[in-house]
Amino acid sequence: EIEKQPLVSEKQALDVLLKEFKDHNNFSRQMNALISENIHINYRQMRRDGNCFYRAFLLGLFETIESNRDIQLLTRVSENVMTSL
Repeated sequence: EIEKQPLVSEKQALDVLLKEFKDHNNFSRQMNALISENIHINYRQMRRDGNCFYRAFLLGLFETIESNRDIQLLTRVSENVMTSL
């Protein structure tokens, strides 16, 4: 059944996550703070298959590189990957 889930979902509004955990007061408080301050507005669901941390980390890294057009960071990451092979 896990294999039927996408590796990474489309972006979803934090409100969706807030509704899912509406009975968790501390979580709701923290999510409302993020939403109100526009720190983060979206999230993506990762397939929970044991590789979700690595997938989320790398996706976040590459989305940061893309949105900031950070060529220096891309170069550093590429060099680190190539020297670790």
